[in-house]
Amino acid sequence: MSIVRKLGVVCILTLAVFSLACGPSEEEQASAARAEEWTALEGIKDELGGLRQQLADLEAKIAAEDFGDAEDAAAALEAAQAEAETLATDVGNKANELMTRLVTYINNDPPTQGEELTPEQLAAFRLKSDEDLITANEFVEKGGDYKRASDILEQALKVDPDNEELKERLAWVQDMRYMTKERFDQVENGMTEPQVRELLGPVNLRNIREFEDGKYIGWFYVKDPDAGGGAAAVYFQKQKDVWTTYRTDFDVTG
Repeated sequence: MSIVRKLGVVCILTLAVFSLACGPSEEEQASAARAEEWTALEGIKDELGGLRQQLADLEAKIAAEDFGDAEDAAAALEAAQAEAETLATDVGNKANELMTRLVTYINNDPPTQGEELTPEQLAAFRLKSDEDLITANEFVEKGGDYKRASDILEQALKVDPDNEELKERLAWVQDMRYMTKERFDQVENGMTEPQVRELLGPVNLRNIREFEDGKYIGWFYVKDPDAGGGAAAVYFQKQKDVWTTYRTDFDVTG
């Protein structure tokens, strides 16, 4: 082999070794992958927010029955309800994807006990707390399930104990969980369902009863078991196609 060829081989080997030495380390590769995943998580969050807004707008339209001409109103309402169901499914799937990937992201770089969270860790925990807040609020607003909402918020505070928004919402949920005489006494006969809901909070869907084949309905709000338990009831009857209160009873025991 000539000296020139030998030198060429040496140069090639030197360049190869140099290239390997200058490549990203495992730590750098992991950091880049983590940054890429965080960007993806923020994208999923934005997409989820858009879907939630679409669903909220559509649900408001359905509640207001804002569908134009009476001839097409029934068909438009049915189509809107079907679209809302599809959107609700999309929101659920996207929320599950976000939480699954977010938990994995957090677990891949867990906090060290006794040490402050890094900016990246704190951002991840706050994103999870935001989702927990939304989920807790949905359990209250859509189902009147204050217990489930309270459980979610308490768990969220275990990993994000300095989150003031979580603390405030938990205090509100716990305050609203059991009916008080003071709050209940604000209800007056002739009030509509939205007015009662505004004063007393959403009723648990499992605690709504129909009477006389749907002629009357009752909303039953649980009272604090440590104060005797039982329930407080608001009874509605339909007048001119609007459900309005006609009787209240703070001391239902059956």
